Amino acid sequence: MTRLAWLIKAATDASETSVKTAIEKLIYLRNMDAHTLDISALAAERRGSPRDGRRFVTPAR
Repeated sequence: MTRLAWLIKAATDASETSVKTAIEKLIYLRNMDAHTLDISALAAERRGSPRDGRRFVTPAR
């Protein structure tokens, strides 16, 4: 599995393993200094993270 696929893959349960994996992902991103990236140029729909696990969808106009 690629790093990107690993980062995108969501937890399927609330097990100890899932929590450890989530922490590993956060540590990986922190070590890459991802928290310092300037995301102001991204569209508002792309900033942040979805709270319910769904991908962002641009509203219909």
